[in-house]
Amino acid sequence: MEVMEQLEKHINKEVAKLKYYMEPADELIADNNHTEIEIAVKQGTQIIDKITDIISQLKGMKLDFGVSAREVQKWKKDKKNGFSPRQQQRDDKIERQNC
Repeated sequence: MEVMEQLEKHINKEVAKLKYYMEPADELIADNNHTEIEIAVKQGTQIIDKITDIISQLKGMKLDFGVSAREVQKWKKDKKNGFSPRQQQRDDKIERQNC
């Protein structure tokens, strides 16, 4: 159980990092700073991949510990909802940069 708690904390830390990289999106776009946009998008993508991997690990652990599949699916959905606005910011940056 302690490992699961550590992974949960790691997810929260990664979400905070994602917020940090995606927060200045509008400013970077307004400044037309393509290099910084590319860096932020790359970092955001790596962080989202990391969060997704951790969620998958935890999902399996929760099932192994006897948590119901329904509860695990709800937990997974709640976790993904926690960072999906940041993911949308990343996607918007990519779209604006390609314009």
